[in-house]
Amino acid sequence: MGIRFIQIVFLALLTVVLAACPKPMLKETPSEAQESVTVEETAGENPRVVASLQLTDQGRRLVEDRKPDKAIRVLEQAVSLHPRNGQNYYYLSEAWLMKGSAAH
Repeated sequence: MGIRFIQIVFLALLTVVLAACPKPMLKETPSEAQESVTVEETAGENPRVVASLQLTDQGRRLVEDRKPDKAIRVLEQAVSLHPRNGQNYYYLSEAWLMKGSAAH
C-alpha cells in the first residue's frame, strides 16, 4: 500500500503542476494579420477597409523611414477607418515606441 499510495500522490501532484504551466501562445506576424484582413474584409470592396489598408502601408513605410510623428498621424487615421485591422495597432505602437526612445 505504501508504494502504490506514493505513486498516486506523485501523479496527482504532477497533474496539478503541469496544469498550471502556461501554454505557448501562437503569435501572428503583421503580414499574416494583413493577409487575413485583406482576404476577409476587402472581398466586399469596402472603401473604408481599402483606405485603411493603404494608410497602414503608408504608415509602415514612415515607421521604416524613422518618421514616428508622421506615422502616428497616418496610422491613427487607419485605425479610425478600420479598427479591426491589428496591423494598424502594431505599427502605431512601433511608432510610439520610436518616438519615446527618440525623446531620451
